[in-house]
This record gives sequence, structure tokens and C-alpha cells, in this order.
Amino acid sequence: MKLKKKMFKRKREKTDNSLGKMNTIIGKGTVCEGIINTAGSLRLDGDFKGEIKVEGDLIVGENAAVDAVIEAN
Repeated sequence: MKLKKKMFKRKREKTDNSLGKMNTIIGKGTVCEGIINTAGSLRLDGDFKGEIKVEGDLIVGENAAVDAVIEAN
């Protein structure tokens, strides 16, 4: 009688990131004021006041509060 050992590999949890890699994230509950200048992408879920220049994508979350001059893709 032969015993077969089963090998299980843990699968990495997949996240829905259809927009690609976010280089910068300002999270919920964060309050910032000033200038953001990034060559990558930015996701805002917190509060921001100032200027934003993003060469990639800018994603503004549903509950974010933004008062800014914005230049983005």
C-alpha cells in the first residue's frame, strides 16, 4: 500500500487592481495640505487641500474631500 502525500501551496490573495499599481496612497482619515507632485499614480481617500500634479492616474475615493488645483492624466 502506497501513501500519497498531497502538497498544498498557499495561494496569494488577489486584489482587484484593474487600474494598475498605485504609487502613492493618502488613506482614509489622513488630512494633508500642500503640494503633491508625482510621476506615478495617486489614490486619495483622505482629505487634501492644495495643488496636485500627477503624471499617472488620479483616483479620488468616494469619501475623500479635495480642495485643490489638479493636473492629472
